[in-house]
Amino acid sequence: MIEFVSEDRLKATIAVAGTRKSDSDISGDNTLRLKMDDGKLLLALSDGMGSGKEASRSSASVIKMIKSLMSAGFEKESATELIN
Repeated sequence: MIEFVSEDRLKATIAVAGTRKSDSDISGDNTLRLKMDDGKLLLALSDGMGSGKEASRSSASVIKMIKSLMSAGFEKESATELIN
């Protein structure tokens, strides 16, 4: 059995820079970069609605849920509605 795999036609370079409030030890924001099975690239930003551990935990949960839903084959609109 021979399997042919084509190389991606486009390449993406993604960089993330983060900062936190001066009075907080951790940012509340989280990001996701995920290459989907169909070759598409999913980029997500979850605003933690503040800073600190609780905000970071909350936005990390959202990122985890969107990754799970999209990896399971949900359409982006459906996944977004479920998260909201």
